[in-house]
Amino acid sequence: MGGKDGVMKFVERLDEISAKDEKLAKFFEKIDRKKLDEHEFQYFSNMFGGPKTNYEGKSVRQAHEQLPLSDEHFKIYMERTKEALKDVGAEQNVIDETIKLFQTKRSEVLNQ
Repeated sequence: MGGKDGVMKFVERLDEISAKDEKLAKFFEKIDRKKLDEHEFQYFSNMFGGPKTNYEGKSVRQAHEQLPLSDEHFKIYMERTKEALKDVGAEQNVIDETIKLFQTKRSEVLNQ
């Protein structure tokens, strides 16, 4: 992913394009994006295997439990994830592995 800088570029780009998506934008309206970026950076870094951080935020389920998210929202977010990874220059194998990894969190995100 390109170390700390690479993960942060991905996080910032993903949040930027997700916040502009007509179906996802409402979930980003009242969020402190800087704080969200930092939490996501810490969480995703650990998820990707490095750089290691001391993530002390909410669990994925807790972070999303109050949001009325659907399968459609999750699918759109996966498309935005692919787009963000391409935008930051990730190779296809990194994109594929990231999507697989994110898919493992689907039930937690959707509170199923």
